Amino acid sequence: MGRSLQEPDTERLAPGLQRWCSQGASHEHKTAIIRPRFSVNLKDAVHSLEESGAEVQSSGRGAITVVVSPESLAQVAQLPWVVAIEEPRRMFTRAAVPA
Repeated sequence: MGRSLQEPDTERLAPGLQRWCSQGASHEHKTAIIRPRFSVNLKDAVHSLEESGAEVQSSGRGAITVVVSPESLAQVAQLPWVVAIEEPRRMFTRAAVPA
């Protein structure tokens, strides 16, 4: 049985994005990192992301950073060249240790 047109490919989505995709409000937006197949033409990939409603922030061979709504994320997750969709990593600094 196939997935519906708006149902994301959950194997590609990070768990937090998967929940947000199904429960988020249409006016909400999040940043996501798209991991494309190595063989994808980057210019074509950016174009198809924009057609899916994603706002491309930056693009490179290993990752494309986008801002998406839940609806556009579901469409992006169906693109055949998308390997994974991740949440941005957050960097934390260590608190200074008192002497």
